[in-house]
Amino acid sequence: MTKNDDYWDKDNVQIDDVHWIMSKENSTNANLFNEGEVQYTAITTPFVEQYEGDDNLQISPKGMVGYLEFNSEREPTNNVHFRRAISQAYDRQAFVDTILKDGSQPVGGWIPHDYANHPETDKDFRDDNGDLMPFDPEAAQKEWDKALDELGKDSIEIEILTSDTETSKATSEFLQAQLQDNLPGLTVTIRNVPLKSRQGITGSGEFDIVYGTYAPSYKDPSAFLNFYVSSSNMSSGGFSDTTYDQMISDAETNYIDDPVGRWNAFKDAEKYLVQDQAPVSPIYQGAFANLVDPKLKNVTNQPNGVSQYFRTAEYK
Repeated sequence: MTKNDDYWDKDNVQIDDVHWIMSKENSTNANLFNEGEVQYTAITTPFVEQYEGDDNLQISPKGMVGYLEFNSEREPTNNVHFRRAISQAYDRQAFVDTILKDGSQPVGGWIPHDYANHPETDKDFRDDNGDLMPFDPEAAQKEWDKALDELGKDSIEIEILTSDTETSKATSEFLQAQLQDNLPGLTVTIRNVPLKSRQGITGSGEFDIVYGTYAPSYKDPSAFLNFYVSSSNMSSGGFSDTTYDQMISDAETNYIDDPVGRWNAFKDAEKYLVQDQAPVSPIYQGAFANLVDPKLKNVTNQPNGVSQYFRTAEYK
């Protein structure tokens, strides 16, 4: 990648060339960095843990959420009490601490941290709307009892569908253990398949719960919240709710000249989605973990869209 001499702000672009080396392996990335062959590289587990405390390790949040999505079109996952029970029956902090270990953090709602800010106070959306579905085994048990009663069952077996990456496998195993421990009578099986196969399965609706990640291309609460409107083709679970649809429509049309009103409407919509109907169970917010040469300054990690932005970067 070479500096464009016709760029309008070329005088403020300090780096003439950026050379890329293609690598899929964490170990290769780390070795290239340690040998001085690259000045900037991404790493993930287990290398993030190994470089903890190293001045060359830089971690910043992504606008990406890892989540569970329920099939809202068949039993038992179409039962709202079942979904609420699942969402409160696993420890998100333990998950990021023991499984991911890459700078990711628990997320208390569908919209992540460092993603949207109040138009007047600048308060972060996630902080403003709170933790909507915290780990709470007692509350989960109450919802579980209601689900069993409504479904007329004393035990339930469900399957979690994921891709076959190592992270996805570890995620499904963690959830299996947590859910079975905290919801007596629940049996969780796991199906790990290649990503394309997973997408085909969710497209056919032949699943109970699927684990996935989502990262919109722009920063606005609507980018996440529109995922679950009935007309969306992004959701796999078949969730359709006229109340939610109206809440999103009102937020986007009734508050064109009222950014605070729009903000509050989006807060209410997220609460309705995650707390009340729970077609999605947000787990964690991802993170960028990069090894960066101390001579390389001002590379911008963008939470959404193009990940790295080198226009302001300097190397000296």
